[in-house]
Amino acid sequence: MDMPVTIKDVAAETGLAISTISKFMNGGNVRADNAVRIQEAVRRLGYFPDSIARGLRTARTYTIGLIVCYFSDAHVIAISQAIEETLQDNGYFTIICCHNDDYKRAEDAADFLIQKQVDGVILEGYATEDAVTGKFRDAGIPVVCLEALFGKNETDSVVIDGTWGTYRAVEDMIENGHTKIAIIAGTHGYYTAEERLRGFKRAMEDYELPLPEEYIIDSDYTCEGGERSLRKIWTLKNRPTAVFISNYSMCIGAVAAANRLKIRIPDDLTVTTYDDMELSKLVKPHLSAVRQSFSEMGKMAAQLLLRRINGDISDFPKRVRLKSKYIPRDSVGRLQKNNIGEWNE
Repeated sequence: MDMPVTIKDVAAETGLAISTISKFMNGGNVRADNAVRIQEAVRRLGYFPDSIARGLRTARTYTIGLIVCYFSDAHVIAISQAIEETLQDNGYFTIICCHNDDYKRAEDAADFLIQKQVDGVILEGYATEDAVTGKFRDAGIPVVCLEALFGKNETDSVVIDGTWGTYRAVEDMIENGHTKIAIIAGTHGYYTAEERLRGFKRAMEDYELPLPEEYIIDSDYTCEGGERSLRKIWTLKNRPTAVFISNYSMCIGAVAAANRLKIRIPDDLTVTTYDDMELSKLVKPHLSAVRQSFSEMGKMAAQLLLRRINGDISDFPKRVRLKSKYIPRDSVGRLQKNNIGEWNE
């Protein structure tokens, strides 16, 4: 019978000290080249650490909880992939729970993860923080929040500056002669939705442009919501010449509605979206979009959580704010000035 592979075998295969192998397996930091050598040796030898024994020695389960709002959101998938890759590289595995914007489901997910004795939790995009983050705080489990800043229960957080990216997108439409600009806004109360709406309003205010109430269309971050909102815009008596759409899912629905209504982009309506994903480069014309780095966000959230798990709380609560970037393409139409200096549609 073959003997099981041990940590000594991994040390012999890599030429590294057992203490270095153990440190890496327990989530500690080792040199990047050593980490690669250890990972390759583990795969070649088929080494599986005794996670139960590790847990007894270190009081850890080497599992992380990830609570998300919607699995259907493409950006959630991208963020989750970056989180999982970073955690697995450090010897941790992920338990993913989805609450579909249901407060009770979110609380149930928190209870489940606490019962599973996860070592930490990453909480993505949840609007009402106290019931969920409070449970983890009381259980002594570190939490990092994504796409949200929670004030009452102080937590670490990683967000992207949606205000600046939105401002630049609206400014580009204004610079191309648009003064009647609408927004399909995200779910009310969500941090990301409020940030993007703030950037939109700030641009309109800075350029002293009117903003009729009917130009702010409240929606829900879903494809169906985007389609309903675009149809609503097209029924307005005083139609806008441009629209900013606050996320990728709503943009898919809005573009679908435009196609069904035979609205030509940008000839009939200029369209700019938040989230620079596949749709932006696949549809014709290519969509101007605000880009955010989902991989960087997920990686930084995982790294910050691992620091907390390893006892580093020197800068708690830390709020990481990443930059967004506006990418102009072909979906912004330029209005023409007449001979008295006014813009013609």
